[in-house]
Amino acid sequence: MDDPELQALCAMVGALIPCVVIIGLVWISEKQSRDRARRLLEAWLSPAQLEQFRTSGYFDVIGSDSGRIYRLRQGRQMNVDELDNRSKPLALWCVLPEGRLPVCDIMLAQKIALETDEKGTLAIAHKGSR
Repeated sequence: MDDPELQALCAMVGALIPCVVIIGLVWISEKQSRDRARRLLEAWLSPAQLEQFRTSGYFDVIGSDSGRIYRLRQGRQMNVDELDNRSKPLALWCVLPEGRLPVCDIMLAQKIALETDEKGTLAIAHKGSR
């Protein structure tokens, strides 16, 4: 390889290969985390919630203190709708655990929080408008 341009190109490609491998490993790790989080969430859902989640991408939970219904949509924030008795959104809540978590882990934390300590959860949540 006497061509300096070819040598430079080979050096550049050689330097990029480790970056591509690392990016691929990070992507696999994030996918594994998402898959694990989804399996864990599904294991915690009631049969009705699981059906709702699989068909619609959201599920409803009943607040532990008021008996209100909350719809947890897939998302990191502003994904909790407080519903009226006709399943129409009354309020929008942001209940976001700290850390960069997979969406299904966030939804599981929201489910457990609303079903076990609704008042405490809403006391620290941010209320949005519809």
